[in-house]
Amino acid sequence: MSEETWLYLYENRVHKRLYVGIADSLDRVWQEHNSDAEKLRDMFGTQILQTVQPFSSRDDALKAEGIAIHIAMLAGVQVLHARDEMSVADAEIQITNRAGTISASALGPAVKRRDGTIDFKSLVGTAIVTIKAEDMDDRRGPYGGLEGAVFSKRAQKWWMIAESKQPKIKRLLAILSGSHGVILGDWDIESGAGFGPNGDIFPLADPELDDPRGVKGMRLIGVSGQASRIYSLDLRA
Repeated sequence: MSEETWLYLYENRVHKRLYVGIADSLDRVWQEHNSDAEKLRDMFGTQILQTVQPFSSRDDALKAEGIAIHIAMLAGVQVLHARDEMSVADAEIQITNRAGTISASALGPAVKRRDGTIDFKSLVGTAIVTIKAEDMDDRRGPYGGLEGAVFSKRAQKWWMIAESKQPKIKRLLAILSGSHGVILGDWDIESGAGFGPNGDIFPLADPELDDPRGVKGMRLIGVSGQASRIYSLDLRA
């Protein structure tokens, strides 16, 4: 059975109101909605728009709906719930979706951000690797939805770690290339573990635990030349 789904809008630019909906049949556009949506649909000057071609699945349509709602909210939209009353005075634009905030969960942060900085000079026993924002062979890029264990495979290899430094490395930090030092992950190194047959894999104590000190999303400052992998000052000797 096809999951084809359309996205449709009730848009009134004069009254600055918008409704975004999805439907597996375009009959839905004219059927019963919540009272706010019906009032908007039947209002003079309201345009009723739809995607020319359907989405291939309901999940894709839901994501598009969430993005549309999010963009509208950036313009001053208030997403109403069943308990809310519409008031044009409350915002520049009103949106009548009763559960719009749930739909907007299709979006998430590309990279976690957090206030605060970490001074490079304060680091001890730490290797820092710089990650570009794309996949590399079987290793995933730093996408916001990934858990630490998935992304850790990208951070921990292949880096060619000098044998003399290996016993002294206690911590691995990954930062995002081009982000002015945003920390993507922070892992403890497994004590006494090997660094792979070629000395190019950081042995992580727990790949899933990627923020044991609460620094993920902060910026690493005080160091330049953040390319490939570098070491804290105590490891540079």
